[in-house]
Amino acid sequence: MIKPKSSGYVPVSGGEVYYQTYGHGRPILLIHGGFGMIETFDHMIKQLSEHHTVIGVDLQGHGRTAPFDRPMSHGSLADDVVAVIAHIGYERANLLGYSMGGEVALQVALRYPKVVERLVIVSAPFSWGGWHDTTQAALRTIGASSIEPMRGTPLYDMYVKVADNPEENWPKLHLALGGMAAGSAGYDHGEALKRGLPAPTLLVSGDWDSVMPSHMVEYFSRLVGGLRDAGWDSSVMNQHRLAILPGQTHYSIQSSAALSQAVQEFTTSVPELEREVLRRS
Repeated sequence: MIKPKSSGYVPVSGGEVYYQTYGHGRPILLIHGGFGMIETFDHMIKQLSEHHTVIGVDLQGHGRTAPFDRPMSHGSLADDVVAVIAHIGYERANLLGYSMGGEVALQVALRYPKVVERLVIVSAPFSWGGWHDTTQAALRTIGASSIEPMRGTPLYDMYVKVADNPEENWPKLHLALGGMAAGSAGYDHGEALKRGLPAPTLLVSGDWDSVMPSHMVEYFSRLVGGLRDAGWDSSVMNQHRLAILPGQTHYSIQSSAALSQAVQEFTTSVPELEREVLRRS
């Protein structure tokens, strides 16, 4: 892990959220998945910090952020992310969310559209039905019954290295995530997507992900992506993009060079300029 440029805690409803920043350039904030933390983006931070100010956060109860005395919800986590962006001094930022963090990033885009410059959603469906059946079953087990089986996993090993009172707080994290999973089972943002997303959006998943590839294609089509030939000059292409990465799973995709490259290209490209160059060539 490279050394952060800055770090600290941001007061939010119910507690304080830990963050770190790296590099220089236009900001991109990374939102980890369930049981994750800033360190799960280690590879991506190294790549993106060459061109961006990368902001990593440990969400409620994760990593260096202690459990809160409030229920965990995707909406409240989205509020926390916006508070971090404002605290650091930005009005807008690129957002990337992975798995659970993808749902949080979507909530930010829907609730705070002016805050999001570009949106990257990785391995996260727009509805509960986008998860494979086996993944849905696994999500339903999060809670008291998942505390012991997850000890000794890579995520647990990362957690105990950085968390305060890990033995006490590890069970609290499971219970909080389990409550959120139970409360959000069956969710569907299809209706909200009819209104579109305010920012250019890149959808990414692996071809062997916990999210069905067909669902990510449907997600893209809900954003009016890929519904027709873009034309020789790409004039029909809208601001949204889709990437299905070959040979990647839900667990390998975060550290894949292909993901970092796709994100880098998307967040630094100027689609309107690219189309104009094609028209003139």
